[in-house]
Amino acid sequence: PTRGTTGYAKAHHDRGSWDRYRCDYGTPAKTSDDSKSLCRKYYGETACALPGKGALYVPDLFNHKVQVFGLDGAYKFDIGAPTRPGKSSRARGKLNMPYDVAIDSGGNVYVSDHMNHRIQKFDAKGKFIRKWGGSGSGTGKFNRPTYIAIDSSDNVYVADSSGARRIQKFDKDGAFLLSWGGAMDK
Repeated sequence: PTRGTTGYAKAHHDRGSWDRYRCDYGTPAKTSDDSKSLCRKYYGETACALPGKGALYVPDLFNHKVQVFGLDGAYKFDIGAPTRPGKSSRARGKLNMPYDVAIDSGGNVYVSDHMNHRIQKFDAKGKFIRKWGGSGSGTGKFNRPTYIAIDSSDNVYVADSSGARRIQKFDKDGAFLLSWGGAMDK
């Protein structure tokens, strides 16, 4: 996307509803009523997770981090920020094109680390907890995971759309549970 183009981010509330947020690439985003600035400079399409504690998690696709904001628009901290700005990394806790985020009932943050072919789990303050996946089409592997969701039992659902075209279900610690669609290694 180029500066000045507009996309939409979605934010999930603990009451189960989704709100859309206007995101102008390269400029601050505004809420749908344009009353508050929610994001500072970031690039790339994104989805936002908004847990009950009042923080907005914004995947910053091309800057390889997740930015965290208060609902007043104040920047709080980054998750998975690269050692060198704008440079991706394969190191644990670092990101390469984070595509989506989801928050579990304990406030832990799950990130689909798109180009590293994995899911990474962080605590609510951005401290790395664990990662799982890796490149491939077998059970528990990914080929550029995209969207991620968490159910009321804290099971993690990951859409793996580039090549594998399937959804995989994991427990909160990354243990594979089952899969729908796509070809699986036998």
